[in-house]
Amino acid sequence: MTETNLHTVLTGYVAAIQQRDLEAAMNLIADNVVTHVPGRSPSAGDLNGRAAFLGYIQAVDAMAHGNVTTEILDALIGQHNFALLVRERIVTYDHTTLDIRRCNVYRVQCGEIVEIWIFESDQYGVDAFLGVNAGSQA
Repeated sequence: MTETNLHTVLTGYVAAIQQRDLEAAMNLIADNVVTHVPGRSPSAGDLNGRAAFLGYIQAVDAMAHGNVTTEILDALIGQHNFALLVRERIVTYDHTTLDIRRCNVYRVQCGEIVEIWIFESDQYGVDAFLGVNAGSQA
């Protein structure tokens, strides 16, 4: 992969996140993407495929009734990977709030994201938040 292709995927993905354009973001994700969700919450584990990744994002969004904000703090780019340092704020229907910093590392092949690793700054806080709220989507 050329650095230009990796940079194109990075900039397209960042633009989609900043515009909350889920469809545009998903267009950059490979059908067979593997997403590594850390922790011990019901959401943790390896998610196989674009549909599983999309389901993970939609579950968090539903829990927050769309009240999720993502701020890109920085981006790092390598030969086959890029990393996004982000601040995410999730507020649920009952006003429970998770304000977290994380680093997501994306591996790119043939112009698509094929693997995603999520690294939380406060894994215990994320586990507690997702564990408590996983069934509270009223």
